[in-house]
Amino acid sequence: MTQQQFDSALQDLVTFLMYVAEPTQLVRYHMGVFVMIFLGIFALIAYQLKKLYWRDIH
Repeated sequence: MTQQQFDSALQDLVTFLMYVAEPTQLVRYHMGVFVMIFLGIFALIAYQLKKLYWRDIH
């Protein structure tokens, strides 16, 4: 086994062990994007609603 083959095999092993340690990590990363988009839209709606409610008071 050459040094390059050894490094490649070791990299494959480390990558596999990281995946096995937490297989749902990729799902959580993708879900996080949708959660941030939802929170952004919710913040915009809440701000517009606040402006609507406080329009008559100020």
